[in-house]
Amino acid sequence: MRIKVFVLQHKRHGFVAQHYPISLQEAMNEALMVARK
Repeated sequence: MRIKVFVLQHKRHGFVAQHYPISLQEAMNEALMVARK
């Protein structure tokens, strides 16, 4: 849960987009979708 909140907070500031490749960002998005189910 902590990681989920951490990723969401940094996404809002564009941190993920600037410091991580798109492939990793997409992988995180899939992980978030799976966690929601």
